Amino acid sequence: MRAAGLILAAGLSSRMGSLKQLLPLNGKPFIAHAADLFFDAGVTDVRVVLGFRAQEVQAALAPRPIRFLHNDAFASTEMFDSVRIGLGDLINDRVERVFLLPADMPYVPSSILPLLYARMDETGADAVFPSRNMRRLHPPLLNAACMKRLYAYDGTNGLRGGFAACVEHAEYVVTDEIGCTIDVDTPDDYARLLALSADKAHGSRS
Repeated sequence: MRAAGLILAAGLSSRMGSLKQLLPLNGKPFIAHAADLFFDAGVTDVRVVLGFRAQEVQAALAPRPIRFLHNDAFASTEMFDSVRIGLGDLINDRVERVFLLPADMPYVPSSILPLLYARMDETGADAVFPSRNMRRLHPPLLNAACMKRLYAYDGTNGLRGGFAACVEHAEYVVTDEIGCTIDVDTPDDYARLLALSADKAHGSRS
């Protein structure tokens, strides 16, 4: 796939109380799961926007071949500011397509990425989202024109507002993959994810 993967990992994890990027899941930190889903799908251009405790997060990704970007104002900015940092870098390199993924979604399956890519090829859409029950899920795939419009967006209402204002032709891949719906913001979210992962592992051994 001629696409990059952009992981947003600059946040403070204030609601969690501990750094989400480094939380373990099946013996591997969230941030490593996020990166590996791209590599497993054949996406070799992976970029990560770092911020809070950047050195620790970067170390957790060694020795993967990742390009690291930095949101130095992570304590006073929102996720959309990290999106713009990443998009600016991608636009400068003339990257044609990018998957966007927050680092707190470690359960997304790599199998969804080629489906999104194929849907963009089929339809010419400027954005393709996984979808479940009429909801836009992560990770969306954006083309170069959409990336440029989103980069120029003023940030009102964050990434959701950016998608509403900048996505002119959206398409969808309907999926039952629960990992596309799970973002971990609180200790209760984390406990549910651990239980889900344990149930799945138990089921696969049965």
